[in-house]
Amino acid sequence: MYCGEIAEDKVRGALGSFLQIFVSLGSLSQYVVGPYVSYLVLIIFSAVVPFLFAVTMWFVPESPYQHVMAGEEQKALEALQWLRGTSIEAVKGELAIIKDKVRGALGSLLQIMISVGLLSQYVVGPYVSYLVLTIFSVVVPFLFAGAMWFIPESPYQLIMARKNQQALESLQWLRGTKSEAVKEELAIIEENVRDMLANKATPRDLIATKATVTALYLSVGLVSLQQLTGINAILFYCQTIFQTSGSGLDSSVATIIVGTVMLLASTCTPFVVDSLGRRILLLFSAGGMAVSLEAGYLSVGHPVEQSLCSSVQMGNRMRENTKQAALGTFFNLQNNGSDTSSIGWLPVVSLVVYIIVYSVGFGSLPWAVMGELFTPNVKSMASSVSASICWFFAFLITKFFSTLSQELGSDYAIWIFGIFAVVAFVSVFFLLPETKGKSLQEIQTILGG
Repeated sequence: MYCGEIAEDKVRGALGSFLQIFVSLGSLSQYVVGPYVSYLVLIIFSAVVPFLFAVTMWFVPESPYQHVMAGEEQKALEALQWLRGTSIEAVKGELAIIKDKVRGALGSLLQIMISVGLLSQYVVGPYVSYLVLTIFSVVVPFLFAGAMWFIPESPYQLIMARKNQQALESLQWLRGTKSEAVKEELAIIEENVRDMLANKATPRDLIATKATVTALYLSVGLVSLQQLTGINAILFYCQTIFQTSGSGLDSSVATIIVGTVMLLASTCTPFVVDSLGRRILLLFSAGGMAVSLEAGYLSVGHPVEQSLCSSVQMGNRMRENTKQAALGTFFNLQNNGSDTSSIGWLPVVSLVVYIIVYSVGFGSLPWAVMGELFTPNVKSMASSVSASICWFFAFLITKFFSTLSQELGSDYAIWIFGIFAVVAFVSVFFLLPETKGKSLQEIQTILGG
């Protein structure tokens, strides 16, 4: 991974292939040396090369990618200078490319934080009172607010307030370097602030150009479909799903498993989003949700309905739905008193698959893509509009899902989520351009075209 990050594009493939050569040489050395020494000596010999490699790495700078992810731009420049054996001026263009490449990883971190929060509630919630859970939930925000007291204000805010010296000190603290090393970056920030103030956005600017209009409907569409595919309703009813699946697993433990799966899946996204691209992950996510909702969740809907409708109504709907999806047979058999222990895993597996594919794509990437589509002068306003619409749909889904389930049957309610997942797949396939590795100007040109 390190070699892949530090190598130039033209030699990355050759450098990666050297790994296979070294593995072959290692195996050959074991064959040549092995017959003449004891196993103890052979083990010690096998450890020499890794040890020498580790010592050598002490004198090699950290990957520029890691420095950029940590916000240490000056250290990234110095690492690139050392690795390329040239001047800082000569590697500034490459640094800009690196910054474009890690946008997706940074933008996808939001879903990881959300997953951590959900998992903490699943772990603590079932075993304490609501009062204790509320106090527990307040601890992290309280600690976060306390920690922010020791962090300097944003250089952008300080420049806007005409506190240039404080902005220099803030940037120096954030980059962990000397003031001389950040003066050039400070000059860039000052220029960006001047441009932002000179081109201060109004609501009219959101529809002023074709590129902005396109960016707006793409962003609103992505965050709306994020909610319309039913994540909040599914999470709200996941305990009921586990209880009625006949799996024998305690529902509280099951939700902890769901939270853990969501966290692990979300953690994968930053590592693949800048190599696979946004479109691939979003298409994979939408397609996976459509399959799990239309198949597995079509049957899973009935347990929720069982708590909302009479058993007679439940049985009628189950029989009707069996004609539409074979997996609905599970709960049909269960209602008729048949032994379903051999397929009790079906709704649980569907739930886990849904959580995985949602977390990898639509859980985090709509927010990452949103940050890439807009120019700086309208980004704040456009993000506020998109986020407001997103959480408005979240409110509607959570509020009216149970009512919709009672009126139509929860099988049909969740089937609707599956239809929206299909809409998400089609929309991403035909409308969303790939933004991986592209500059803001390139993205704006595509959107305006």
